[in-house]
Amino acid sequence: MLQSTQKRFLALVTIIAALGGFLFGFDMAVVSGIIEPVKNQFSLSAASEGWFVSSALLGCIAGVAFSGSLSDAIGRKKVLFLAAILFLISAIGFSFSENYSILISFRVLAGMAVGVASNISPLYISEIAPARNRGALVTFYQLAITIGILVAYLSNYFIQLSISQNSSSLLAGYFPGEAWRLMFFVSAIPATLFLFLLLVVPESPRWLMKQGRESASLSVLSKIHDPEEANKELLSIKKKITASNNSGKIHLTKKNQWLRS
Repeated sequence: MLQSTQKRFLALVTIIAALGGFLFGFDMAVVSGIIEPVKNQFSLSAASEGWFVSSALLGCIAGVAFSGSLSDAIGRKKVLFLAAILFLISAIGFSFSENYSILISFRVLAGMAVGVASNISPLYISEIAPARNRGALVTFYQLAITIGILVAYLSNYFIQLSISQNSSSLLAGYFPGEAWRLMFFVSAIPATLFLFLLLVVPESPRWLMKQGRESASLSVLSKIHDPEEANKELLSIKKKITASNNSGKIHLTKKNQWLRS
């Protein structure tokens, strides 16, 4: 049975990891409010507009492609840090872009951040969560995406409303006729929060065990389990990793036998 301190820690870690999902949803939805003004400001053709919208998908594919193997090599936490940095750089860079090519570059970068987060955030949550809570906690990541979408729409609406109703407002002064820049810049706030909150997040116990760092893995598990459950979970992780390694060896042996025959 989880103690209140362990429950709070697990909830905190899950919420922080799920910020990757929030940023995913926000980034994908915020574009809806900026397509038209960007099109008008940069005089985009239909093809250029289509590339502007879809360019993030290219980055997303790249992010998904490299994040899995990278997280196996350096750890889930460090790759989540990378996602947060990519989100932050893309938010700031896109907001201050002065030409179409730079806009596209930062959209690709934002897409890459989305790809990394969509791959590693739920993976991290599944590896840190107790088995009995795993399904619910991974689902929280999906909820965070939905919340991010909602916040993006609301943010776009209130920014546009504020500037249109009060042309002498501070926002209108800093972003004259370019509310779209502020709409996207807002995502720098949760990205910064994500980056710094990751400092309190432990590494995945499964990844630590795969690196042979058993004591470090047990230390993390002890923060979310009572001592007896932590040891049971450690043993379970060890067995699963061993079974996975043996399965890979058997598959490789059979493949070699087939090739020789």
